[in-house]
Amino acid sequence: MQSLDTAPRRVLRHVALLVFDGIQILDVTGPAAVFGAANDAAPGPFYCVHILSAQGGLVTSNSGVVLQTAALSSLAAGAVDTVLVVGGSKAGLQAMARDEHVRAWMLRACAGARRYGSICTGAFVLAAFGLAQGKRVATHWEATALLGERHPDLEVDANALYVEDGRVWSSAGVTTGIDMCLALVARDLGDGIANAVARRLVLYARRPGYQSQFSPVLAAQARSDTSFSGLLD
Repeated sequence: MQSLDTAPRRVLRHVALLVFDGIQILDVTGPAAVFGAANDAAPGPFYCVHILSAQGGLVTSNSGVVLQTAALSSLAAGAVDTVLVVGGSKAGLQAMARDEHVRAWMLRACAGARRYGSICTGAFVLAAFGLAQGKRVATHWEATALLGERHPDLEVDANALYVEDGRVWSSAGVTTGIDMCLALVARDLGDGIANAVARRLVLYARRPGYQSQFSPVLAAQARSDTSFSGLLD
């Protein structure tokens, strides 16, 4: 039997979530919670999650929640296993897309990363950096037409919850980042761990990427009047 001192040590996979002022908070906390719960469910830590911004420090979300972040320079680009750009306000996305420091780091990190991608409208930053050319991508349903107009080199999937195209992963809006990251965990650690994470997060179900962004139940509830709302529920 192998002693604890000589047992092989699992190499931590560094996951970088890139944020900016005006982020959608669930685009960050949802995926981070998935990777954190996977560490608890797996037989030992597997992921090391980094919340990164261009210069580090406090970043304010569009809901007023403030996050403490580390600077991009705190994580060597060559050490990144998975890098994801989150979504948020138009001004915040545009500022990140214009930041040459962020662009340079992203290009280096994505060149060596096992996979990279975006959550929600973070797809606009990927496209601006030329990291999704010729790829099929997803983004929030409100932004699919605009993304396709600005970046005709992309194949924008207006329906999917998330899309995998080679090393590029992208998700639709907000909570779909959780669905995509559960799929990443399943790929890394198996369906059993991913299911355990979903149970821990009290999710109704693990949704597949090809499922539509539009819920017929939600649509029915929105259209219902008070006379039939109880019946629909």
